[in-house]
Amino acid sequence: YTLTASVEGEGTITPEGETTVNCGESITYSITPETGWHLMELRVDGEAVENTDSYTFMDVRTDHSITAVFAINEYTVTATAGEGGSVTPASTVVNYGDSATIEIAAADCHHIDSVFVDGVYEGVVSSYTFRNIDEDHALRATFAMDTYTLTASVEGEGAITPEGETTVNCGESTTYTIMPETGWHLMELRVDGETIENADTYTFTDVRTDHSITAVFAINEYTVTATAGEGGSVTPASTVVNYGDSVTVEIVAADCHHIDSVFVDGVYEGVVSSYTFRNIAEDHTLRATFVMDFYDIQITVVSEESEVFYATVVNVPCGTDTLVGVPLFYCYNVDSIVVNGVVEFGEDSLFVQDVRENVDVVFYLSREQFRLVSSKQGNGTVSPMDTTYASCDDEVTYTFTPDEGWFVQDLIVDGESLGTPAADSYTFYNIHENHTIVVVFERNVYVITSSIDPIDAGNITPYGTTAVAYGDDQTFNIMPFPGYQVVDVEVDGESQGAITTYTFYHVEANHTIVAHLVTVGVEEVSVNEEISVWPNPVENVCHIQLSNVHNAEIQLFDAQGKLILRKHVETDAAEIDLAERPSGMYLLRVVSDGKVVATRKVIRK
Repeated sequence: YTLTASVEGEGTITPEGETTVNCGESITYSITPETGWHLMELRVDGEAVENTDSYTFMDVRTDHSITAVFAINEYTVTATAGEGGSVTPASTVVNYGDSATIEIAAADCHHIDSVFVDGVYEGVVSSYTFRNIDEDHALRATFAMDTYTLTASVEGEGAITPEGETTVNCGESTTYTIMPETGWHLMELRVDGETIENADTYTFTDVRTDHSITAVFAINEYTVTATAGEGGSVTPASTVVNYGDSVTVEIVAADCHHIDSVFVDGVYEGVVSSYTFRNIAEDHTLRATFVMDFYDIQITVVSEESEVFYATVVNVPCGTDTLVGVPLFYCYNVDSIVVNGVVEFGEDSLFVQDVRENVDVVFYLSREQFRLVSSKQGNGTVSPMDTTYASCDDEVTYTFTPDEGWFVQDLIVDGESLGTPAADSYTFYNIHENHTIVVVFERNVYVITSSIDPIDAGNITPYGTTAVAYGDDQTFNIMPFPGYQVVDVEVDGESQGAITTYTFYHVEANHTIVAHLVTVGVEEVSVNEEISVWPNPVENVCHIQLSNVHNAEIQLFDAQGKLILRKHVETDAAEIDLAERPSGMYLLRVVSDGKVVATRKVIRK
């Protein structure tokens, strides 16, 4: 008989194919799946039989067939997830040798905490791949809630609740309460470093990151405003202080003033020089007013007979300067002034300076005396001389006598010139003021008249009328022009001879002096031979060379001996322009240091 063996899938059946078997014999088939496969079904003669790894046909008496149906092994990968996440796929069946990847995902606000594969910890992974699967596997993922840290801090005096670090689950909310200490206020609220609007609470909602919140408290500040009226000051005028502090305001009256009143927050506090605000918890004000100090000046006028002529009281502001005067009483003047018991000086008024107390002023009067002062200028006597005192309504006579050779030239009374007096005395009548008298004595003055004859023959110096004071000396010098000489000099009509100088000694009368000159021939002379004149004769300009002559003066005389030109020369050369002069002879003279050093005749064509 024929036995046919066949295979479906991956595996073997032995013997495979057709096998001839004798009737009544037996044959055994071995069935072996490939690795990763298994015998899924064994069919004999088309009918499924129990799976086994061998099959025997016993006592074969007919044809048979045997078929081994193999199937690949399948394995289950089971993935489970704890709360807060998921795994994908959750469970899967895979063939032998295949791979399977499990995706692990944390839910919102969670994170993967741990992954176990077949009971072994694989760490924190977001996926896991099973490779070359040849058995069942299991994966377990656990998850944990996300948490964040909220940090609350305080600067200054105050509280934030909760303070410090607070752990918050993801998505939750937390509210903070902010409370300043007494006397403090929330100056700034910072969330994650940024300033936000101040509030007494703040809520972090749906927390998904770390946060910080800082409450910055500042102490309350209050203003103490102090003002002063005219006449004083307050210190400090305005100041800012912290809660609970104290501040003292000093109140000072200005010079010549005193404190009149002090009001604190509108309430009168009396007259105080300082006020202290303590434990300050609000703004405050202080207002100080001041008034001027006044003093009395008692004025009394008493005569030398102790009779009270006048009395009054003057009220003056402190620190002022006051002129205290006394009424005029004929023929009386102030002898002394007593101020608060102290003798001052004798005037008709008192300048009281910087009044800072009551003042008692007593003017004591005495019979009025006047001062007459005499003085003189020049030589003579005045009587009485210097200072004379006279009572009111008296009279005083002054006499004055000039010395010999002197006369009274002027009388100056009280600064006014009265001219030459007709008498030798002057009287002040009914005296009621001070006077001055100045007697001006002057020396007698005499006139000396000088002249020269002929007038153009030379010079007499001084010439004409000369005034000479009594007792002085006066000298006259005579200088003939070239071509002239002195023949006689007459003094007061008397001949003095051919002299060129004459002196009047101790003049005490008028005088005359006349110099008489006559013509003489003129010769050219030259002390310095280096002086030359050219051209000569000359038409226009005459040149003069002055060798070794310094500080010279050139004089030009006409034919009559009259000096017609005088020229000072500082260099060694000079020029004289004769273009406008008439033709004829001229005399040129060079004078140096007062001496004639050369005389030259010059001819004008």
